[in-house]
Amino acid sequence: MTALSESSVQTAITLGSHVTAQAAPVFQSGSGFGGMESLGKMVLGLLVVVALIFACAALVKRMGPMRQLSGANKQLRVLGSQAVGQRERVVVIQTEDARLVLGVTSQSITHLHTLPPLPEDEVSTKDHETKTLPTFREALAHNLKKKMARTSSQRDNS
Repeated sequence: MTALSESSVQTAITLGSHVTAQAAPVFQSGSGFGGMESLGKMVLGLLVVVALIFACAALVKRMGPMRQLSGANKQLRVLGSQAVGQRERVVVIQTEDARLVLGVTSQSITHLHTLPPLPEDEVSTKDHETKTLPTFREALAHNLKKKMARTSSQRDNS
């Protein structure tokens, strides 16, 4: 065996302690729970996001477009609307006992005329005549067929 000099042993000890000091992870936490702070922040952030999702769902349920489609307000219905300017419209509203012709602007609503109510048979036939929107699948299939027909007609012309 070769004898190591005292200086080489001292150098090895110094290098070893220096390498282990750099490689060893050091957790510095004031509370001593090392990582509980970041876990708490993550849970708090998750709770905020979930609360935001529920708030948006409640807002959409209260004011969303599905409310108009469901017929939640049957005493008052918009029968028709016509734009007469950039921000002005004439609207016909059906109430229980009359039809109202209203002028609507961005600042006010003005009563223009009162019409008698529609007979019940006309109201029921108009309800059945309303168009139902196609489902996503139907609309996608229709658009794909249209695009394929256009593409094939362009190929035939070339």
